Amino acid sequence: MDELEEPIGTNLQDTTGNLSSYQEEVYTRLFTLINEVRSNTIPTELTQTDLDE
Repeated sequence: MDELEEPIGTNLQDTTGNLSSYQEEVYTRLFTLINEVRSNTIPTELTQTDLDE
């Protein structure tokens, strides 16, 4: 049960090996995509009552 107390991904580098060499590039691409999605998302003026209808 001790394994469940560790954060997710703690042992990921131990099992994948090559992940650490690409980790920075992966995170950079991930955050770039997140920012692109955020900038392309049009905010709406929906309220809770609009969603209930």
